[in-house]
Amino acid sequence: MFECEYCGKSFERMRQLNGHYVAHKGGKSKHPAYEECVRLRAEERKSYTEIQTITGISKGTLSKWLKPQPLSRDEKLEKHRINREHMTQTPDNIELQYPSKFYLTYNKGEQYTREDKAHISETAVLYRLALNGFSTFKSEFEKATEDWIVKNQNSTKIAIIQVKWASDHGQGGTPYASLKKSNGGGGKTRNYYENEAHFFVLYDFYDDTCYVFSRNDISNNKSTLSIRKDAAERWDKIKLFLES
Repeated sequence: MFECEYCGKSFERMRQLNGHYVAHKGGKSKHPAYEECVRLRAEERKSYTEIQTITGISKGTLSKWLKPQPLSRDEKLEKHRINREHMTQTPDNIELQYPSKFYLTYNKGEQYTREDKAHISETAVLYRLALNGFSTFKSEFEKATEDWIVKNQNSTKIAIIQVKWASDHGQGGTPYASLKKSNGGGGKTRNYYENEAHFFVLYDFYDDTCYVFSRNDISNNKSTLSIRKDAAERWDKIKLFLES
């Protein structure tokens, strides 16, 4: 999908987007909410997530509009702290500690490439799957889309897991990840099919925690998924799925 940076409207083809720009008088006119979004960042120092909640403008569009006005490092860290304190309650047996020792030791993860983050998050999930007694596999097919395939000793049923690196993308809001996957190159994306993901696991490097979501958990999410305390280390969801 291709998104208009002025109004946020999405199009399936680039030529449709180019035609849409003509209606914007060459791309010079602004969305009615543009000035308010700029004000919320400049005057109230709101994050993308906060501005999206207030205005309904997507984070992708906000990232283009507000790129000249980034939040400072101190502002981002403070929003990190506040967001985690106000997330829903964690399971009784989970106590989050943040920032994690890894976040502090390894320069807040700023040196990691996209490939590094994928490897780190998949390894973090694999470690926990092993601790919870799952048998874990990787597909032998070169074009396979799943990150991990798991089963337990008492069932032949499998669960397919997609692993995502959760990030606030430098804006200090609640960490989130995309629910989209590449669809043939050219910037095109699509949602995962049912047989490509039974569970999505978001790994947050900041607190070294995995957030486990079933398909039912994300039934109302179309393109992105934010971490929630009630999903922290919920590997029991996968066990119940395999036993059902």
